[in-house]
Parts: sequence; structure tokens; C-alpha cells
Amino acid sequence: MEKNTFMISEAAHLAGVHPNTIRRHIKRGLLPEPPRMWNKWRVFNEKYVIKIKELINGKI
Repeated sequence: MEKNTFMISEAAHLAGVHPNTIRRHIKRGLLPEPPRMWNKWRVFNEKYVIKIKELINGKI
């Protein structure tokens, strides 16, 4: 994993939401599908965490 990337639990913690909230928003198309590692785990970067925060705060 490259520097400044997070697993879903870490990204959720930084954004102040539950990981299932992120999964639900991705499934509904409110957030783009993030890249995945070789084992199919989602990988989030700092920009993606900012997008999550903006969506939750109603800025998107």
C-alpha cells in the first residue's frame, strides 16, 4: 500500500462515519468506486476521505 492510503475502517474513522456508510454510498453511486488492492480490498486516499466528509456535510 502506498503512503497516505487507508483501508475502509481507517477512512471511515477519519471521516467520522461507519464503514457501512461508505459502502452504501458507493453502492448507491454517491461516491465513485475506489481502487482495490490485489486481494480486492478497497483503498482510499486523503482526497477520497475529503469527498466523504463533503458528502456527509451536504456540500456535494
